[in-house]
Amino acid sequence: MKLYYQTATATLIQFVLMSLCSVANNIVSVTQACTKNNGSCLSDGIASLGFFLLTAVWFALVWAVGFVAQEKRTKFFAFLLICFELMVLAIAYFNLKHRGNALQTLTSALDVALAIWVIIMAFRLSKAGGGRIVKSDRARRRSIEKHLKS
Repeated sequence: MKLYYQTATATLIQFVLMSLCSVANNIVSVTQACTKNNGSCLSDGIASLGFFLLTAVWFALVWAVGFVAQEKRTKFFAFLLICFELMVLAIAYFNLKHRGNALQTLTSALDVALAIWVIIMAFRLSKAGGGRIVKSDRARRRSIEKHLKS
C-alpha cells in the first residue's frame, strides 16, 4: 500500500503510536517516582495522567485535521496540517535534544520521523491543489494523456 496523500491514515498511525509511547513513558515515570519513597507517587501519577490526556487530545486533533485534509483536498487544510506537524516536530526535536531515558529518546525520534512523514504527505497534497496526486512528471503526463484520449 503506497501512501502518497493519505494523511488520514498517516495521522492515525501517528496518534496510535504516540499514545502508546506516552502510556509507556508515563508508566516508567510513575514507577520511578513511586520507588524513590519521597511521597510524590500520587502527584506524579496525576500529572502523568493529565499529560497523557493532553497528548492524546492533541494527536486526535492532528488526526482530525489530517482526515479533513485528505477528504477535502484543499490547500488550507494541508497547510494547517503542516503547521500542526511543525509544532509537533519542534517539540519532539527539543525533547530529543534534551534526552531523558532510552524510552523517551526512542519516542522523540519516532515522533520526529512520523512528523516529517506527514509533512511530506501534506506538502504533496497541497501541491496537487485538489487534483490527483502523481509521483513524477512523466506519470503526470501519462495521466493527462490518458484523460485526453477518453
